Amino acid sequence: MPNRLQARAGALLRRATLKFKLALFGILLSALGVGALSLYVVKGLRQDFQTLAAKGQSTTALFVARTLDEQLQLRVQALRALAPQVLTLLQSQPAALPAFLADKPVAATIFSRDIYLISRAGLRIAEAPARGFIGTSYADSSYFQQALSSGEPVIQPRMGRFAKQPVLIVALPLKDAAGRVVAVLCGSELLAPGSAFHFAGEVRNGETGGFHVVSLRDKLYVTSTDPKRAMNALPAADEGSVLQRRLQGELGPLLGPDSRGVETLGAAARLKQAEWIVVAYLPTQEVFAPVHALEQRIYGGALLIALLMGGLIWWLVQRELAPLAAATQRIGALAQQGELDAGLPVSGSREIRQLLGNFNHMQARLRAQHQLIRRERDQLELTVAERTAELQTSNAELRRKQRFIHAVTDAMPGMLSYWDADQTCRFANRAYLEWYGRAPEDMLGMPMAELLGPELFARTEPHVQAVLRGERQRFARSMVKADGSEGFAWAEYMPDVVAGQVLGFYAMVTDVTALKQAERRLEELNAELAQRASQAETATHAKSEFLANMSHEIRTPLNGILGMAHLMRRASLPPAQAERLDKILRSGQHLLRLINDILDLSKIEAGQLQLEERDFLLDEAVAAAVDVVGNAIQAKGLRLELQLEGLPNALRGDATRLSQALLNYLGNALKFTETGGITLRGQLLEQGAQDCLLRFEVQDTGIGLRPEQQARLFRAFSQAEQSTARRYGGTGLGLAITQRIAALMGGEVGLRSTPGQGSCFWMTARLALAEHTVPGLLPAEPGVQAEQRLAQRHGGRRVLVVDDDPVNQLVAQGLLQEVGLVVDVAETGLEALTLLASQPYALVLMDMQLPGMDGLQATRALRKLPGCAQLPVLAMTANAFAEDREQCLQAGMDDFISKPVDPERLFATLLQWLDQADGTQRAGRALHSAA
Repeated sequence: MPNRLQARAGALLRRATLKFKLALFGILLSALGVGALSLYVVKGLRQDFQTLAAKGQSTTALFVARTLDEQLQLRVQALRALAPQVLTLLQSQPAALPAFLADKPVAATIFSRDIYLISRAGLRIAEAPARGFIGTSYADSSYFQQALSSGEPVIQPRMGRFAKQPVLIVALPLKDAAGRVVAVLCGSELLAPGSAFHFAGEVRNGETGGFHVVSLRDKLYVTSTDPKRAMNALPAADEGSVLQRRLQGELGPLLGPDSRGVETLGAAARLKQAEWIVVAYLPTQEVFAPVHALEQRIYGGALLIALLMGGLIWWLVQRELAPLAAATQRIGALAQQGELDAGLPVSGSREIRQLLGNFNHMQARLRAQHQLIRRERDQLELTVAERTAELQTSNAELRRKQRFIHAVTDAMPGMLSYWDADQTCRFANRAYLEWYGRAPEDMLGMPMAELLGPELFARTEPHVQAVLRGERQRFARSMVKADGSEGFAWAEYMPDVVAGQVLGFYAMVTDVTALKQAERRLEELNAELAQRASQAETATHAKSEFLANMSHEIRTPLNGILGMAHLMRRASLPPAQAERLDKILRSGQHLLRLINDILDLSKIEAGQLQLEERDFLLDEAVAAAVDVVGNAIQAKGLRLELQLEGLPNALRGDATRLSQALLNYLGNALKFTETGGITLRGQLLEQGAQDCLLRFEVQDTGIGLRPEQQARLFRAFSQAEQSTARRYGGTGLGLAITQRIAALMGGEVGLRSTPGQGSCFWMTARLALAEHTVPGLLPAEPGVQAEQRLAQRHGGRRVLVVDDDPVNQLVAQGLLQEVGLVVDVAETGLEALTLLASQPYALVLMDMQLPGMDGLQATRALRKLPGCAQLPVLAMTANAFAEDREQCLQAGMDDFISKPVDPERLFATLLQWLDQADGTQRAGRALHSAA
């Protein structure tokens, strides 16, 4: 129904005249203005009246609160006046208390119910007037417990225990001289008519308002104008309600519904004698009753003013729009007569005259535009004819281009197609049609799922979904051709993106069947190659084992040869025999170096040479290389110069291999230099936070090399020329080994040489900086000095040699006995353990390869024997590889001496470990004495 009324009102407004609409709008606007002004005045008047009434309620509540405070104070003072005498009688003549209380009419007048005394035990021991309640227990009464615990007067409203009516209890604790509560004097007053605390039917606030006296402690109405509320608990207060705000301590004027839903205006005041508040309230209907009549007069006057203004607006609009109405009738008459070219008469107010004049001007412009439109229409028809001819020509050219594009795509060896976003084929070249055996009319509009079949489409669909998201796809797949043969294709899907939207994708597929067949053949060849690589690895492993065994088998007899030569050389011999022995020693040392070079090169080529990672001092690594050739350089009359300033000293890497590379350069320079000198210099190329790049150069004043000779260097078993090899000797392995060591250290090698002036061989190495502080080594003991000190300090001490080779046993016994050591020999590990268990030894020289229990097993076993945990055990073995040294150290050996044994190194090593063992024993004895 409301919708129908709105529709009818809308239709009436659309049919209404303009002057009616303007007059209606003016009336509504006037009514709204006057109504808003009236509403504003009424609202202000209501607020002012509310403020005045709120102040009155606050004053009334405060007055009532002060009156009740005075009444409560009067009752407390009355009990205080009786308290001294009651306390005296209680302590001296308890039986006289009832008569004393009955003889106090003032107290009886104030407390309308009775006055009674409760002992500390909670029993009623006196009362006035007599009611027969003597002996009643009040131990569970809250006011008694509160007075007893606080020692202060207590005021509590409650339902009387015996009267069963609302009463007001005033309890005063009586204290003895020590301040201890010995009794409680109580007065009770019935809250009945005549009592100052009885409001029902006696106290009013206006015509319909009243008062509530609320106990905040007990959450109940003490008394109220409404008799139904007196001594009843407060109702549940909603969040933000007037009652809740009062309980939270808000005493000012509040406007809102009370607990019964009646809107009231009230104020509150707090009592001093008790935790009570007095609430004065007045229903808003009574508060604003004087305002309602004034509101009606104001709204009536506003309505009358709005009607008068509406009539005035109606008359003014009708007068002003009269010329416009006449012009409208004139236009209608001219339209019926077909005389649209005639103008309208101009009259009326200035705005109306301007409107009619503009209408006449617009009419003239329309006539001119109509003529222009007719001319443009004729020109448009001519242009359309020309454009149609051009379009036909363009279509013919487009068809020619399409034929050309089809010819190009059909000539492509690969397959090309286009699929829209719905996975429907919109184009396919000849190769695509032939692969699937489809006709062009069947292919266009065919879904991809139908063309590929369920299995192939399931494998292809993830790529299709990805390209439709704009991701280019490349993948290989196998499929069955139209003739039934298996084919392999390489597919590439390219998204067709226009304005950020994927409209479809291009599919380019290349037949890679022949390539796939070649790939399969390549896989077969790779498998065969992998098998051969495995065979080669097995052969390399066998080669490594062979080299290790050959090294051991060569070093063992070589140790006997060189050892016996050393022993014979130490004896007094004729010069000719001594010279022959020196040649034997030099030949044996040369053979030993040759064996070491061949083994190192074999390990490098097999990829088994691994660099150690240990902190070391650079100057000690350089000194190790220089010490080997130093005597030979001096014997040749050459000078040796070291230029190593500015290099970091504490480094981390393989110091042994670095010394070996420098020794190869120094040995090479020594071999080809007859006069002048040799210079070893170092240079810091790069310095990082964790590592550095060093360059070492060995420059000599030797014979030099021609460019074609330089090109053949750094190759294994290669020298500058054969004549050089015959004159100077050597195998050509040293430079090749140096090159490979430099590569393992992340560096390079090279040389500069001028024939007749000398050569400069250089290498670079990237070494890490030391992670910890590297302690410097003690100065090496010269061979003769070490031998002498060993004989002086440790002559007569017993050592054990464990070796199964008789010749090596004789060599070891001979060398050790030369320095005064007592030598025992064991051929097996078990025999060595038996000797160690039977007597103490200062040191053990242990071979690795022994019959039965080898040297590693024997070392692990002897460490468990009593007194052998700190016994120096030195490996003396022909197993000279780095991994052999590592195995010995892991088994519990302390040091490693490779065969053939160098007597000087042997004596220095024995001196070091025997001195260290003496120091450990002395420290142990000192610790034992201190304990």
